[in-house]
Amino acid sequence: MSVKNQSRDLLSSKNASITNPRLIVIGLLLQQERPLTIEQLLKLSKRKLAQSTLYRVINDLKNFGLITEFTNPENTLVVELNTEDINHHHH
Repeated sequence: MSVKNQSRDLLSSKNASITNPRLIVIGLLLQQERPLTIEQLLKLSKRKLAQSTLYRVINDLKNFGLITEFTNPENTLVVELNTEDINHHHH
């Protein structure tokens, strides 16, 4: 299944509206298969997302229970996918 389809399925499973910024963020997290910082997400999105948009999307996805947000040892905010369907490992 393509990353885009997987992203859509994840949003649909939570009855979340499917928007391009949401697809981009979920897609990046699926492709990278690791927790990412805001900076990394901005860079990987090749500036398709404004920082304000990214924060809003992360908040939405967190409310839907699709991602988890935590602070890494360097005290940087990190987000990762929170789906049991994807090979999920705890850190």
